[in-house]
Amino acid sequence: MPGRNRSWTHDEVVLALQLYLREGVVSLERARPLSEELRAWPIEGHFAANPSFRNEQSVRSKLYNLQWLETNGARGRAKAGAQTEAVWREFGADLDRVDAAAVEIREALATVHRSGGVAEDEYETDESGIRLVAHRRRERDADVPRRKRAQVKRLTGALACEACGFDSDAAWGVEGIVECHHLIPVSELEPGETTKLADVRLLCPNCHRLVHSRSRWLTWEELLACVR
Repeated sequence: MPGRNRSWTHDEVVLALQLYLREGVVSLERARPLSEELRAWPIEGHFAANPSFRNEQSVRSKLYNLQWLETNGARGRAKAGAQTEAVWREFGADLDRVDAAAVEIREALATVHRSGGVAEDEYETDESGIRLVAHRRRERDADVPRRKRAQVKRLTGALACEACGFDSDAAWGVEGIVECHHLIPVSELEPGETTKLADVRLLCPNCHRLVHSRSRWLTWEELLACVR
């Protein structure tokens, strides 16, 4: 939906925090570079059809939110949001750590741009928002979605949902309408931990949405109980 908006994600807040720690609450003109950077991200790009999405005023408001957190409410604007508060708890005013995280975020985005973009089912999404860097680190060199599809096709002869059994090829003559779901959320991975094909399931869009319909994702067993 082009006019829809969404909350700030972890990685977006990190870049805003970097700007805030370096320059404070900047003018709209100084907020423009970050605004343009965020609007160009290859993540749910349809949001950028809305002129207010991560525009200069939106960036500046986020800087005021960060100021409110830094000053314990003495200055800035309240209602920063859970994600912004979580990033502040994670980094605080430690500019060195924020700079390092920002470099990693931008490197991950550069990888996405070089590869021509990333399919929507390659992102890990939960109520805390998309964390591109964590996911790209997880998928790096492994190409898990492609390999998982190849494995399932080789073993079963089809690309059907592993939960409910829906096969888009059999139903509609269009093969492969399935998405990769990671059984272990990104937030629970240990540093350096990789994803095995056994950690991934192919789900139809309906089952994938069902998994994420609660703040605590459904386990694989709970999903099977629902659909069967």
